[in-house]
Amino acid sequence: MKDKINAYHKIRRTILGSRNELHLQTCTIMIGIFVMRYKDESMKTLLKNEIENRRNEILSQRSRYKKVLS
Repeated sequence: MKDKINAYHKIRRTILGSRNELHLQTCTIMIGIFVMRYKDESMKTLLKNEIENRRNEILSQRSRYKKVLS
């Protein structure tokens, strides 16, 4: 159980540290491996939500920079 929680937190920190879409896709692969190993759908859902939230943050930051540069 401790290994599963540690893996969850490592993936979550990686997601929050992502700066672009490519890195988020890599995190999706990490989530797939996590689910295959631990078979925990609830944590998978939480991690998918984290990815979507981070993706939205990255897109909003990108649109703000485009507005400033225009």
